[in-house]
Amino acid sequence: NKKTFISLGLAVGSVVSADNRAIGSKVHLNDSNNNIKYYNSVQQFARLSYADIPLMVGTTIGKKISLQAGVQASVLLKQKSSSTIERYDFQLNRELGLPVNVTALPGGSTEAYPVAARKIDYRFVAGVGYTINKTSLYLNYQYAPERPVKGSNVTGSNNQLVAVGVQFQLK
Repeated sequence: NKKTFISLGLAVGSVVSADNRAIGSKVHLNDSNNNIKYYNSVQQFARLSYADIPLMVGTTIGKKISLQAGVQASVLLKQKSSSTIERYDFQLNRELGLPVNVTALPGGSTEAYPVAARKIDYRFVAGVGYTINKTSLYLNYQYAPERPVKGSNVTGSNNQLVAVGVQFQLK
């Protein structure tokens, strides 16, 4: 017999490894002595922690198995990122290392690009569950249609992950 249900949940401390990087600013130097055309200040996002709030619709198949699908708002709680500087020569090749005096060079024009992790990462969720008494084990696939980092010069992928969860029925 089939049974349809709606569930709302909360999971705190959902950690996602991010592979997104973004250019925060670009400084045009045109320094022919050090062969630097410009350098970029790059921010690398390594780890994002969320509170997940899923809203799911499901149906039971048999007595113990259920299928579910829905949407999820993942609210950013904490982020871990680092900054680096990349220099480019006049052939637009990325060069390793920086000259010692790069900060002392006369400044050229600077382009700033706002970059930040999204405060809310919206995701589509689909999964399967197995119920024993009032406890359910779930395996879900989550897909975010947008990258977790916003900005005009962002590279990396959208959040896609497989999550395992336990749900306890209260009544």
